[in-house]
Amino acid sequence: MWTLAAQLGLVLGVPGLVLWGCRRSGVLRAISPVILCYVIGIGAGNALGFDAGAEVAGELAPAEENINLIAGVAVMLALGLLIASTDFMRWLRLAPVTLLGSALSIASIMIVATGCALAFRGVHPELWKVSGMLVGVYSGGTVNLAAIGRALEVDSVTWGVVHTSDVVVTGVWFLVLLSVGPWIYGRFLRPFQGGLSPGEAPMREPPGPTGIGSVVVSFGIGLGLVLPGIGLSQLIALIQPALEEPTAIIGATTVAIGASFIKKIRCFPGLYAVGDYLLLVFCVAIGTLATWRRVLGADPVLLGYTTLVVFLAVALHAALCWLFRVDRDTTVITSVAALYGPPFIPPVARALKNREILVSGVTAGLVGLALGNYLGISVAFLVRWLTP
Repeated sequence: MWTLAAQLGLVLGVPGLVLWGCRRSGVLRAISPVILCYVIGIGAGNALGFDAGAEVAGELAPAEENINLIAGVAVMLALGLLIASTDFMRWLRLAPVTLLGSALSIASIMIVATGCALAFRGVHPELWKVSGMLVGVYSGGTVNLAAIGRALEVDSVTWGVVHTSDVVVTGVWFLVLLSVGPWIYGRFLRPFQGGLSPGEAPMREPPGPTGIGSVVVSFGIGLGLVLPGIGLSQLIALIQPALEEPTAIIGATTVAIGASFIKKIRCFPGLYAVGDYLLLVFCVAIGTLATWRRVLGADPVLLGYTTLVVFLAVALHAALCWLFRVDRDTTVITSVAALYGPPFIPPVARALKNREILVSGVTAGLVGLALGNYLGISVAFLVRWLTP
C-alpha cells in the first residue's frame, strides 16, 4: 500500500531528476521536461497499480485520491506563482483575440456535439444526454460534466463511462499537445505576435532561485496567493458545492494578478522557477491517473463517440481560427482552456514556450466553467427536440 508520504516522494522527486537529466543531455532537453514528467507519470501509474481498488467506472482508487489531492495543490500553487510573475498589462493587449478564439472553440463543440448526436442517435438510448454532458465538459470542466449529469438524471454507470471515456481520449490528446501539437498547429496558423509595442523586447523568464532561502520565500508567497481563494471556496461550498473549484481558481487568479502589479513580487528570484517546478509535479501526478485499466474498461460505443466529438471539435476550431486569422498560440491555448480547464493551461503554455498567454488561457477556462452548464443543458434538450 502506497502511503501519502511515498507518493509525495515520487511526484516531488521525479521533476528534479528530469531537470537534472535535461541539463546534461541535449536529447532529453529536446523532448522537454513537461513531456518527460507526463510520460514517467503514466508509466509509474500503470506499473505501481495506483488504480487498484477502483471498482466503479470513473471512480478513483484510494491511492489515486492521494495523487489527485497532490496534483490539485501543486497546480494551484503553480498557477498563483506563474501568474504573479507575469506582466499583466501585456496580457490586456491580448484580450480581444483570446475572446475570439474562445468563442470559436465553444461554437465548435456545440456544433459538433449536436451534429454527431443527431447522426448517431440510434447507437445509444441516452445519447442526447451524453451530448449535453460532453458540451459541458469541453466548454467548461469536470464540474460541469457532473452538474449536467445530475440535472439530466443520468445514472451513475453512464456518468462513469462518459467520464472514463473523457479521461482516456483527452489524456491521449494532451500528450500530443505537449509534444508535436505546437508544430502541427504551426504548419497552417500564423505565429504568435503577442502584446508587444513597437521596439519592445520580448518577455523573458524572471531569474531563477539563488538559494534555498529564495525557494522557501517563493513557496511562502505561493501559499499567500492561493489560500484566500481556497478559504473562500470552502465557504461557498457550504452553499453550493459545485462552485468550490471555480471559486478557488478565480480567487487564486485574482490575488495573483493583483500581486503581479507589485514589481518586487513579480521579479522576485525563484518565483517563476518554483512555479515551474510545481507544474512538473502536476504533470507527474496527473500522468499516474492515465492507466490502461481505464482504457480497457471504457464502453467502446461511448469511447468511440467521445473520440469523434473531441477530434472533430478540435479540427473545426482550428479551421475557424485559420479562417479568422487567429494565431497559433491563442488557438492552442483557447482549445486547451475549453477541453481541459484552467489547471491544464500552464503545462501547454510551457510547451509553447510562451508565458504571455498564461493569464489569457486561465481566463478563457474560467469563462467556460461559468457557461458550461447553460450550454450543455441547452444542447441536450435541443438534440432531444430534434430527434424523431
